[in-house]
Amino acid sequence: KVNNSFSKKEKLACYVFDQNFNHLWSKEITLPHEDRLTTLDNFNVDNKGNIYLTKKVYKVLNQESRKGGPNYTISVIEYYNKGNSFSSYPLDTQGKYIKKLKLLINKQSEILVSGIYSNNYDYILNGIFLFKIDISHKKLIHENFNSFSQSFLSKYIYVRTKKKDKNTPKKEKQGQNYFFDIKDIILNQSGDLIIITEKNSHFSYDLGLNYTKTSRVVRTYYNFNDIIIYCLSQKNELKWYKEISKYQYSLNDDGKYSSFYFYLLGNQLYLIYNDHPANQLNKKNNTLYS
Repeated sequence: KVNNSFSKKEKLACYVFDQNFNHLWSKEITLPHEDRLTTLDNFNVDNKGNIYLTKKVYKVLNQESRKGGPNYTISVIEYYNKGNSFSSYPLDTQGKYIKKLKLLINKQSEILVSGIYSNNYDYILNGIFLFKIDISHKKLIHENFNSFSQSFLSKYIYVRTKKKDKNTPKKEKQGQNYFFDIKDIILNQSGDLIIITEKNSHFSYDLGLNYTKTSRVVRTYYNFNDIIIYCLSQKNELKWYKEISKYQYSLNDDGKYSSFYFYLLGNQLYLIYNDHPANQLNKKNNTLYS
């Protein structure tokens, strides 16, 4: 039976196991928010079996921006004591728009929440942020927004002219950029926070009915392009950043051979991705091939 009630509350079913897959606890939790207005993400578990996640609650349905600011609030939720107790940590985003973020627990029992932000609701990248929460004392102990200079944005963020396949639809105009997705945040051996992002987009074109007029023809294009990696020191300062140029384009395949895989070994980060051989032969050429 379909529940057409607009006041249906968001529910969360938790099942926690140890490293040997022994059941520790389970519980169904009802949140005090409508499910259609609530997004839960970034689930994490510490060594004590406590659960951490991020919660995004919209004020009005289907709107990212309202009255000149974000139409949502973001908080970190902690469930402990086998789910019978919880703590909530609201994150003050200072009027900035946050499309995606990541969460991890460090060895000092601190929650680290980091990601990329935009000054406008178009979610064009303007900088990176970090929130740090002390689990033991149940309080926010640090928040920081690192904005990028215009020279950085012009050099790394904005779209460059690339080699185009004849079947590729018209790209964004020169000087326009598109969404950077945060892939993950990790801690290296030195305790620095590594933020890994990738520029990507996908869009579909309806070409109308097929020649038998029995179904519609839709083409979906996938682009997975440049990677930018940021390193924040233990003092929460931007230590370094690195851009890796790549251009991956595909059609109607969900981008399954695109994007990349990464592996951290000590302080060394290794990336693996499919690339066109011409890009290795013409490294001095600014043109990228897909």
